[in-house]
Amino acid sequence: MRNPDFREWLTGRGYTRASARDYVSRLKRAVELNRESGVALSSVPADEFIMHLERNDEFRGLTTSVKSHLRKTVRLYKEFEGGQPH
Repeated sequence: MRNPDFREWLTGRGYTRASARDYVSRLKRAVELNRESGVALSSVPADEFIMHLERNDEFRGLTTSVKSHLRKTVRLYKEFEGGQPH
């Protein structure tokens, strides 16, 4: 993950620095929750990563709002990743 670049990309899209930091934190949380599945964020589309995330018991126990934020974060990161040279 390229967290500083992602944070900068978010602020360039109009998110505040505080919001951008929150998204980076949520991204780390989503990756950590999905670690057991063995699916790397960089290797699959957002929807596939989210599908594996939703199978995680800990994820299922989160509030609807938190789950929604994590899904949005994954989608934003994949949008960012798709527009960046690798």
